[in-house]
Amino acid sequence: MKLNEKILHCRKRAGLSQEALAERIGVSRQAISKWETGEASPEISKLPLLAQTFAVTTDWLLDDTAAPAADGTEAAPAQAGAEDHSSVDAARRDAAWPAWVDQLPGALGRLIRRYGWLLGVRIAISGALFTALGFIARLMSSAMNSTMSDMGSGMLGGFGGSGVTFYDASGNAVSPGSLGLSSTDLTALGLGGGSGFGFDVSAMTQPFDILCGFIITLGLVMLAGGALLAWYLKKWGQEHA
Repeated sequence: MKLNEKILHCRKRAGLSQEALAERIGVSRQAISKWETGEASPEISKLPLLAQTFAVTTDWLLDDTAAPAADGTEAAPAQAGAEDHSSVDAARRDAAWPAWVDQLPGALGRLIRRYGWLLGVRIAISGALFTALGFIARLMSSAMNSTMSDMGSGMLGGFGGSGVTFYDASGNAVSPGSLGLSSTDLTALGLGGGSGFGFDVSAMTQPFDILCGFIITLGLVMLAGGALLAWYLKKWGQEHA
């Protein structure tokens, strides 16, 4: 009985799906499928995990001459008094991942066990995209500020080189003072000072700028955190292979 046949036999005997076995071993479902069809073989570091999960010995897994006995148990079973299922799971986790992975929230822990250091790469790439999006949005906001300011300056200029002209009843251009309008009155009307009609373009886009800053910060955090996670997990895996 070859290794791929033993993996298939033991998985079915244990009542595990390919997905369930993949999660226990820390590989993809496609890897389990290739192991069972003989297209690929498990890494040496995964054999102890397979043996512990199936409650057999690694020697039995690697011995092509060994076969299941008639009653369904292996001819070379694991040691008597083998660890129970929880102990096997604990040993598997210790061998496959750093201890802190088991302290993470369920979803994040499952993602790390499924994708390994590649999860960090994906997070870093997402962070880079967020950062780029934030900078592009901020540039668009700055361009809009500049355009609106230019429009306001040209259409609604102030009273020094003003685009606003006052006329008397006869249609003659006059100064605001001749109409009895003080600088205070003009300011109250939004026509005071050297800026003409007074509206603050930057105040209009400030909430959008704050959102851009948040996106950029989030992206940088994801980029740095993902890169660090990928580097650490890959290094840990190489040292414990």
